[in-house]
Amino acid sequence: MHFLALVRSQCFVIHIHSMAVACTIGSCIAPPAPCTPQGCSTLRFNFRGTGASEGHFEAGAGEADDVRTAVEYAAHDHTDVAVVGFSFGAWVGLRVGADDPRVSRLVGLGIPVNVFDFSYLEGIAKPLLLVHGGQDEWGALATVQTLVATMHTKVRLEVIPGSDHFFRAHFDTVAASVVAFLAPSASA
Repeated sequence: MHFLALVRSQCFVIHIHSMAVACTIGSCIAPPAPCTPQGCSTLRFNFRGTGASEGHFEAGAGEADDVRTAVEYAAHDHTDVAVVGFSFGAWVGLRVGADDPRVSRLVGLGIPVNVFDFSYLEGIAKPLLLVHGGQDEWGALATVQTLVATMHTKVRLEVIPGSDHFFRAHFDTVAASVVAFLAPSASA
């Protein structure tokens, strides 16, 4: 990864997309700026092998290294680092963020519990927001609710009724939830 110099800000938000969607996230989740609280820096990147990125898909292992590199970069100048992941990006990013003490908050958008195992979230003690579509075809809502029931009290599940996996026509609601959760004054 190639990085530019950081501008000091209150917090740093790392946005991670799904495995098949390049940084033109507008086709499913939209650019990260509306999901980043004012005064926070943002990093959005492509996993290896996505779009024009070098490398190849590694089924989560190499992509986890990509997230670790992003966290290392963010934590160099920031003490409030949040990881926001969508779909496959949530599966990889939340796992890395849950284990890294430099990550203070986590957000999972459209977690694909029908495809990937998210049981690693059961023991985390960090604030976690899960935003899920009521009609998500990649993550059965009942399975997500069962997972949340096994978690600590710092987890919040927000269900977007009628929304599919990509939150089509519901992005403003998703963005408002994420911004409220990530706002520096909302820190746990």
